[in-house]
Amino acid sequence: MIVLDNEEIRSPIPNVGRLREIERIVYNAESIEDSIAAKLGFISKNFGISHVRYVKGDGNCFYRAFMFAYLEKVIAKGYKALEDFLRL
Repeated sequence: MIVLDNEEIRSPIPNVGRLREIERIVYNAESIEDSIAAKLGFISKNFGISHVRYVKGDGNCFYRAFMFAYLEKVIAKGYKALEDFLRL
């Protein structure tokens, strides 16, 4: 379980959260479980990922996370990402 900060507790949890730096999350590790902080640190070091988004776990979370990440990539890189995806 990830403990959310007070601002997120007061408001309804969004389906897709805002972009957060992994280093900041790991630095404030007292707010999350140690195993999650260790996994985020591993992902950051080994895969070069610097930011993550929280996704509400409601049964559709995989599809929502995948499509949101894909659409972000298409917007950032243009239609080249779409062409690469369609070749798969």
